[in-house]
Order: sequence, then C-alpha cells, then structure tokens
Amino acid sequence: APVTGGAGWAEEWDRLRTEGAWHAVYWVAEWPRTETGVGFWQPLLGQNGAWRTVTLIAEPVPARVALRQIRRSQVSRAADAAHRTRTGRLDAEADRVEVDDLTRREADLIAGHGDLRFGALIVVSAPDRAALDSASALMETAAAQSMCDVRRLVGQQATAHTAAALPLAASVLK
Repeated sequence: APVTGGAGWAEEWDRLRTEGAWHAVYWVAEWPRTETGVGFWQPLLGQNGAWRTVTLIAEPVPARVALRQIRRSQVSRAADAAHRTRTGRLDAEADRVEVDDLTRREADLIAGHGDLRFGALIVVSAPDRAALDSASALMETAAAQSMCDVRRLVGQQATAHTAAALPLAASVLK
C-alpha cells in the first residue's frame, strides 16, 4: 500500500511524491444531479488496479443557516419560474426536481432533522509517475460513470493530501 505521509515528500503543481508512492488529489466538484441508487459510487470505489483513498466529509449545517439558504433558493427559483412564464419558456424537469428537493429539505428541517453539507476528496496513488497518470485516468473515467464531476487540485497537493488521507476530523469545506 502507498505511504500516506512520512519523513519526506515533494510537492509538485498537480501531484505529490512521498517516500513510497506518487499521489494526486481530486475534489468531487459536483454530485449526481439526478436521483441515484445506493450503488452510484460503485465504479469509483471499485479497485480497477489502482490505489484510491476516498474521504467523504459530512458537515452539519446549523438549522437557521440551512433554512435561510433554502428560502433564498426558493425565492430565486420562484423568480426564475416567473421569468420563464413571462418569456413563454417551459419549466425543465431539472427545475422541478430542484424545487421538490428544496421543499423536502425544508420539511425535514422543520421536523427536526439536520442538514448536511457534503464534500469528498479522492487520493489516487501509484508507485511511479507513469502509473499515477494511468491510475488518474481510470479514476476520472470511474467518476464520470458515477455521475460525479471531479477536479484535480493544483497548487495545494500537500494540504489536500493531508486532509484526504489522514483522519483529522477537521472541516475542509470552508
């Protein structure tokens, strides 16, 4: 297994070298926009011959902050709907799904359930540069199959690697 820290490492713009491996850290920039089943991440979590560390972050959002965000989004959606009506455009299914999601989230908050903000970091590791490039391409393809948009972090590989590969229990969603 790859080394996830240690006495020495060398950071490059888009990768990090530790004592035993090369690493690239990705951020899940966008989650699936359509409803998915529980196995939607299966292509991404499957091995496919690559070392991966997936860190899922779930940060609680205070209820008053979440309600304010939901209501702000509801007002924006209502204004967009009024504009579409005035211009003779039809509502898209994605708009209806988002309104339904906002309504469900608001009802959940009112019922006493908390709201969470999700984030994820993915570390791809390999024994050498060429293998890292190949493993990164495989992971990017797997992310697309999982309907996630991933972005390779640049200029911050050491910090991102520390946040993704070490269990720090610290917020990285700021």
